[in-house]
Parts: sequence; C-alpha cells; structure tokens
Amino acid sequence: MKEIWKQIKGFEGLYDISNKGRVRSWVNKAGNKRVDPYIRKLRKNYGYVYCNLKRGDKYYAKRVHRLIAGAFIPNPENKPCVNHKNGIKDDNRIENLEWVTHRENDMHAFKNGLRESVKGEDNGHSKITEKDVLQIRKLCINSNLTQREIGSKFGISQSVVSEIHNRKYWSHV
Repeated sequence: MKEIWKQIKGFEGLYDISNKGRVRSWVNKAGNKRVDPYIRKLRKNYGYVYCNLKRGDKYYAKRVHRLIAGAFIPNPENKPCVNHKNGIKDDNRIENLEWVTHRENDMHAFKNGLRESVKGEDNGHSKITEKDVLQIRKLCINSNLTQREIGSKFGISQSVVSEIHNRKYWSHV
C-alpha cells in the first residue's frame, strides 16, 4: 500500500497524517517552518497510540486512530467515536477503523470481551451494598413492612426493592 499524506484538521500547514498512521511535522520546536518534514515519534497511553501536536503556545495530545479516521474515513452520519473493529487499540489500519456512536462502541466492547459490566458495589451509581441487598430480601419475606417502607429505610424506591426481591436487580447476590 502506497503511503498517502493528508493535513490534520485543525493543524493545517503544521502537521500531516498518513494512511499508515505516521505523523509528520512541518514546524520545529521554535515554530519555524521546516524545508523537510520531520516524522514524529508516537507514544502509547492506555494502549492507544497518540502524539502531542502544538498550535500556538498550546500542546494537544491526540490519539492517532482519531486523526486517521478524521482524514481518511468519511463520517456522513457525524458519529462521535472511532472503533477498532478487531479490538486492538494500537492497530490503526484504515480497514480496522470505523465511525460509531457511543452506544455502538460500548456494545462492541461488551460483545468482544473488551469490557465487563460493573456489578453491585463496584458500580459507582450503587446506593446500597450486598449486605443491604440480603437484608432487603430478608425483610421482604419475613417482615410486615411494605416495599415502600423498606425502600425508604435504605434510600431507594419501592420499584427497586421489588426488582431486588424478584432478583432482576442484584441477581449475582
């Protein structure tokens, strides 16, 4: 495959990106124009390849897969995320990248085992603990309290108490 270069959007005249994932700079550290472009060194962070681009006095950390998609992959539906089809974060070949919605990106990650759902107390939105769940189930069976009363004791709604009791919520406990 022949290497094709395109200007990076927002950094026109300063940096280019190639279809092979290389980034070149047309300015030096002092901000002066280069005669020959300099191929930038890329770094990895959380598995993603990125580079620092400078515009004016500010530096911007940019993920290379987003730069490639922005330059080479049409996005007619204006989707906000770039997905690695094979799940490998540093495989930035054009044929491995696609524009997706946040939901499509999440579904791809769960489907391919790249991310696991966070359950129970590990979920940052959880208002109760596993110990609370066991108490709620016990109260639903062995007390004269209504589900609304049990819910108010634990700071949750009656419908959540019902879902816990019927094992639709916290089914892993």
